[in-house]
Amino acid sequence: MDHTVLNTEFAKVATAKVTSAEVQMMNVSEDRLVDELMKQKVGVVRKLCKACNIDSKGSRMDLISRLRAEMQNRQSYDKMFQKIWGASGGWSVIICPHGVVYSIKFNLRAESPRDFADLLLSWKHIPNVSVYDFARGLATHGNLRVPTAIPFHPHEGRLAEPTPENISSAKQGKLKVSLPWLFEKTDNLNSKGNPITGSSEHYVLYDKLHESNTRDPQDVLRRISLVPELRHGKVFAHFTEESKAVLRGDWQPVLRLRKRKLEDTFQNRLMGDLKEASKWCLEQSSVLLDSVQLPKVLCMEDEYVDEALDKLQKAEFSEDRIVALEPFSFFFTEMKDMNLFLEHA
Repeated sequence: MDHTVLNTEFAKVATAKVTSAEVQMMNVSEDRLVDELMKQKVGVVRKLCKACNIDSKGSRMDLISRLRAEMQNRQSYDKMFQKIWGASGGWSVIICPHGVVYSIKFNLRAESPRDFADLLLSWKHIPNVSVYDFARGLATHGNLRVPTAIPFHPHEGRLAEPTPENISSAKQGKLKVSLPWLFEKTDNLNSKGNPITGSSEHYVLYDKLHESNTRDPQDVLRRISLVPELRHGKVFAHFTEESKAVLRGDWQPVLRLRKRKLEDTFQNRLMGDLKEASKWCLEQSSVLLDSVQLPKVLCMEDEYVDEALDKLQKAEFSEDRIVALEPFSFFFTEMKDMNLFLEHA
C-alpha cells in the first residue's frame, strides 16, 4: 500500500458549475443510472417521475423511457442520481479470484466508480487487471482524475484498440488477447511495472455477469472472456456479492445450500434476461419500425411476479404453458422488428 489512503466522497455532491470532465462522466454514468432504475420497484420510479415533473402514468418501462430522455437535463439528472445513489451506506471491496479481501471502504454515500478509484489509487501498485461491474465508468473516472499519470492504459483500459475490425472480431468471439504475465513474470521489466507481473499495462474489464451493462459497442473489448488466462472470470462477481452479504450479516461465513437454490437461479436469470431485453428495446426505439409491447411481468408487484413465475414452472401441458408464458412475452407489430430483436437481444 502507499502512504496515503484516499477518500474523495465529498466530490460526489453535485456542484453548480459543470466542467467538461463532469459532462463526460455524466454521459458515462447514464448507462449505469438506467441499469439501476431497471432494478427499482414501480412505486419508486413513479415518485421519481413526479419529482422531475414527468408524466407518472403508464407502465414501469414507459416511465423509465421518459426518465432516460429527461437525463439530458442536468437538474433532472442530479435528482435521479441523488435518489438512486445519494443514499447512505454500502461497501466498496477489492477482492482477488481466491476470495481474499485486500481493501474495503465503508461508504458515506452509495457506491460509485469514485470509491473504487479511491481504493486503487491508494495502492502503491495498481493491479494489472481490475474487474468491475461498470468498467467503462471506472476507467473514464480514473483517467480523468489523474491525467498526468493515466492509470488505465493502453487503449483506456480496453484489451485492444477500438477499431471496427477488433470490435467485430470480439463480438464474433474470434478475438483473444493473451496476458501471459498473469502466470509468469515478464522479462520486459521497466521501472513502472508491477513487481509481481513485471507488466505496466492496466486493464479494466467486465465480468461475465455484467458485460451487458453498457450500450457502448467499444466495451465488447472489455470482456473478461477475451483473455484465455481468465476463463474463470465468472467467479469475480460471485465472490464480491458473497463478501458483501457476509458483511451485512445476511450470510454466515460458511458454505450452505439453499433449499430453493435451483428455483431461485431460474427466476433470477429469467427476470434478468427480460430486463436486459426490455432495455435493448428502449434503446432501439428510434430504429424499430413500430411499437413493442414489453412483458407485463416487469410492471407487476412482487407478489404477482412470484405467482406468475410459480404458474410458469408448474405448467405441464403445452396449452397451459402458452397461457403461463403470456406475462413474460414481447409482442411485436412488425415482423422485421421481431427478427432484429431475436438477432441482437
